[in-house]
Amino acid sequence: MGAGRAALLTVLRELRPDVVGLQEVWERDGENLARWFAEGLGLHWAWEPSRAPGEWQRRAGEPGTGFGNAVLSRWPVVERAVAQLPAPDEPDDGRRCCSRGWPRREGTYRSSRRI
Repeated sequence: MGAGRAALLTVLRELRPDVVGLQEVWERDGENLARWFAEGLGLHWAWEPSRAPGEWQRRAGEPGTGFGNAVLSRWPVVERAVAQLPAPDEPDDGRRCCSRGWPRREGTYRSSRRI
């Protein structure tokens, strides 16, 4: 575990957030950084890999690594969606997407907890 990850986990534990949005999340050899944070914080999570990871893999020098966005939530994520954001006139390298999750907390409706 890197020192940066441990420091972020410490800060997030102190803050006790209800919802955390993560971008440029790595997944490699069965380990997913969003899962690692969620387990360390006792949160639920949803992750969406980039649909075009090639450019990120080339930049990182990690051909087998997945990249994506994630949402961590104090409440279970009962529904999720991915919205591809408009890309300029260049190849789509998977950078422009938005992951959304809808946590469910007892006594609330999905639309009132939208993230």
